[in-house]
Amino acid sequence: MFGDLSGYTPEQIQEIGGRLQIVGTLTNGISAFSEGVFRSRQAGADARAELASAESQAAKIRRATTAAVSDTRVAVVGAGASLTSASALEIERDINQRGESDALTAILTGQAKAANQRRLAKQYQLAAVNSATGSLLRGATAFTRWRGTKPPGGGAGAVDGVPNARGDY
Repeated sequence: MFGDLSGYTPEQIQEIGGRLQIVGTLTNGISAFSEGVFRSRQAGADARAELASAESQAAKIRRATTAAVSDTRVAVVGAGASLTSASALEIERDINQRGESDALTAILTGQAKAANQRRLAKQYQLAAVNSATGSLLRGATAFTRWRGTKPPGGGAGAVDGVPNARGDY
């Protein structure tokens, strides 16, 4: 990958390795962040799809209910009964109530699934931010180790040939 490293001192090779480690750490963090954002957006889209599907299902149930009421009316009239009779009205009301109950159940189920998807989206979003933060912290730690930086006056030597507060090189 790097070819012949014989022209480099061990310190230079160590420096290259340190830089590559930092770049790799940051690249991994960026990649994890991007994946988390993508998954968060996908979960949000899934939530919207769940709601749309539930509304569509409820509309189908309501249309089927209307058709069932019409079929019932035809059957009542075919049997020679009046559409305004108590039993005919009771049957129609029962069909409408059951149909609306089924439609509302479909909507509530879709809303619950959508809420779960939104929670998942938030978790992915949080994981993305945590990945980026962790990567930055690991990168900073690796940089500090690689450079050998110490607080002013607290180190035994210099950084980049500049003496520390005690004048050590």
